[in-house]
Amino acid sequence: MKSNKEILNKAINLLCLSDRSALEKKSLNGVKYSVSSRENQRKLIISWLIKNDLYSSMSQNEQNFIETKVGKLDIKEVNYYQFQYECIQPLLWILGLVNEVSNYDNFVIDDFHLTLKINDFNQVTILNEIENKKRNIEQMNIKRLISMLWFWRLIEINNNAFHIKSAEEIIISVFGKDFKHIVEEMKILGLMRRDFIVNDTEITQLPNGIINRLKVISQFRYHSFEWVFSDMSWEEVELNT
Repeated sequence: MKSNKEILNKAINLLCLSDRSALEKKSLNGVKYSVSSRENQRKLIISWLIKNDLYSSMSQNEQNFIETKVGKLDIKEVNYYQFQYECIQPLLWILGLVNEVSNYDNFVIDDFHLTLKINDFNQVTILNEIENKKRNIEQMNIKRLISMLWFWRLIEINNNAFHIKSAEEIIISVFGKDFKHIVEEMKILGLMRRDFIVNDTEITQLPNGIINRLKVISQFRYHSFEWVFSDMSWEEVELNT
């Protein structure tokens, strides 16, 4: 399992990678920015990471991404790192720095710069704060298994068995009786009735656009939990169901 410092560093690095992705846009919040101003911001992000001894904790691929000049990135790569913003909230929840993991109905839009006090960042202070707030293993594992079930259910989105049996019956059949309490937790959270629920609508009744969004959300949230529980690097994590 990853240490508090590793989890905190990864959350911050993902935030910086998301910020770098956003610099590919010509305007932010309705305000247009020149290439030169966005390029200066990119350099400031790198300087901040180096100053706070975080740059070295990035993988080579992450460093290459953030080192690439504005306007030179492939759009698929930009989207990939932007989508990883979904990973930040689960990591901060594990550390006890946010109260909840959002429902799976929409992308996370919370500003984690404030949560992590980026403008006045002090790693030691945050790590000390985490010592009294971090979730216990049981709490983390419940959220991990819920994220896994969402990922699995979206892989099985066209499985006709869900028209015949309830999601609970199929989950118990596939994963065993130990998952009964996970199902009950999902029901309490309003995530499941006969099938998985999004905005009070069964998942099979949702349009393809929302299904595709849910696939992204579930993939990256599950990725974050699996990484924390594993001994693998971020890029080596395998999402198994």
